[in-house]
Amino acid sequence: MKLILLFTLCFASSIQLEAQENHPFEHIGTYEASNDNSTKEYFYSGDIYASWMKAMELCELFGMKLLTFDDAKEDENFRKSFVSFFANREAFIYIGANTTQPGSRTEWNWINGEKINFDIKWGEKQPDESSKEEFCLTFDENDPLVYHDMGCKDVLPFVCKESWKIKNIKVKE
Repeated sequence: MKLILLFTLCFASSIQLEAQENHPFEHIGTYEASNDNSTKEYFYSGDIYASWMKAMELCELFGMKLLTFDDAKEDENFRKSFVSFFANREAFIYIGANTTQPGSRTEWNWINGEKINFDIKWGEKQPDESSKEEFCLTFDENDPLVYHDMGCKDVLPFVCKESWKIKNIKVKE
């Protein structure tokens, strides 16, 4: 029975690896959430640039979502883990959050409609609403540890996220 369980887990892992290879994005890391036994995989669009809405559609086309964070711990872990990866990028990077109140520091929501439930680490003088149409959230191109508001029609690279949970499996002998 334990052998069957081991085979099942290996098979599930191989399916996941196959799924990761069926899209044009660059795998940039994994986060294991201890609070809910979930695994998150992060993918960078690389040379694929899109508006915020099109980026959301492209992520969904490949079974993922534009990057969101479940909590402050995942947000902090992502930003610290990938600071060197994003440091040499020459563009802001879209993630899956937006607002209906440009210039607001608190009224930001994830793409599923949930309000961001932690303090957003804004860049200096951000959000600035410099174009009066900066409704979308990005990583700052000069400092990937902080966020920046940007226009949603701008064409930028983006990060997709794939999540799954492994439920507790009980083996009867």
